[in-house]
Amino acid sequence: MNVKKKISIAVCGDYGKERVMEVIRMGIGSIQSSPVPLSAGIGYFDVLHLGHQQLVANAIAAAQDHHCQSALITFDPDPWAVLKDLQDIDHLTTMAERIELGAKLGIEKWIILEFTKELAALTPEAFLNQILIPLNLHTLVCGFDYHYGCRGQGNVDTLKKQSIFDVKVVAEVDYAGEKISSTRIEKAISEGDMVLSEKLLGRPYSLHGSVVRGNHVGTNVLGFPTANLALSDHYVIPKRGVYVGACRCNGELIKAMINIGHNPTCNHRDELSVEAHLIDFNQDLYGQTITLYFYEKLRDEVKFASADELIAQLNADRLNTKNYQRKEGMACV
Repeated sequence: MNVKKKISIAVCGDYGKERVMEVIRMGIGSIQSSPVPLSAGIGYFDVLHLGHQQLVANAIAAAQDHHCQSALITFDPDPWAVLKDLQDIDHLTTMAERIELGAKLGIEKWIILEFTKELAALTPEAFLNQILIPLNLHTLVCGFDYHYGCRGQGNVDTLKKQSIFDVKVVAEVDYAGEKISSTRIEKAISEGDMVLSEKLLGRPYSLHGSVVRGNHVGTNVLGFPTANLALSDHYVIPKRGVYVGACRCNGELIKAMINIGHNPTCNHRDELSVEAHLIDFNQDLYGQTITLYFYEKLRDEVKFASADELIAQLNADRLNTKNYQRKEGMACV
C-alpha cells in the first residue's frame, strides 16, 4: 500500500518561506505512476554528503530543463541490514533527517521503496520493468558506481540500454584526492576528526535526541550543568572526548562544549554518555528535543587525579569553546 504525506520544511535564510515536499512509500506491486514526469536521483543516500548533493543538483537541473518534478528514490530499511539480517545498525542520519535535508536542497518528491529480500532478488530487467519504468521517469540520475538488481548485476551500462527514460551519470566527487563516501565520513567521525567530516558532508555532523535527567554531577560537583542527550536513533558516535560545537534548541543556536565518554573521574558509567554544557545559557531543557552539532575536537577523554584537576580543565575547555571562531567557508549548521 502506498503511504503518502506532504511535509513543509522551513528553509534557513528564506525568512517566512517553506518548501513543501511529498513523501511516498511504495513496495513491489504498489508502485504509483507520477502524474508529472520525474527527474529523479536514485541511491540509499544514507547521509546526503557532498557527493550525494552533486547528484541532487543534477536531478534538479534536469527537472528544470525538461519541466519535470525533481525527486529522490531511496530505500528503507537499510539494504545492508536486510541482506545480512542485522538489527540496530548505526547510521549517520535518520530517514527523517534525510528527508529534511532533501527538501532544503530543493527536492520536490521523496520516494521510499520498501527494501525486502523479494526486492533484492529482482533481476536487473525485473527491477527496471516493475519498479523504475512504472514511476514515470523522464530522467534517472545515478552515481558512476550505481548497481541494482540481484547481486548488483545491473549497472549504469545496463540502465543506458533501455530507451524509456534518459540516464545521467554523475562522476566521482573527491576531496583531497580521495572519493567522498559514507565509509570515509564514518571513519573520520569515529576518529574524532570533525573538521574532515564537515568538509565531506558540507555541514557539521549532528546528533539528535531529547534531554533527560542525569546524576547532577556536572551541576552539583563540578559547576558545569549539562544537557544529557538520549539519542533518537542508532547513530555513529564520535570518538570519546570533548568537542566544541553548538546546540539547537527552541529555534536558537547556542555554543556548546560537548562531552562523549564514560565520565571516568567522578562517576564512571558503563554506558556511553553524550552531554553538552551550553555557554552562557541557564534554561531548563528537560524533556525538550535538541540537536548537537560537532565543530572540532578539543581533547581526548582523560581520567584526572581529582575533581579539582577536572574542574580546571573544564574551565579551559569552556574558554576555548567560548572563544572558538568558525573558519571561513564553514557552515554554522
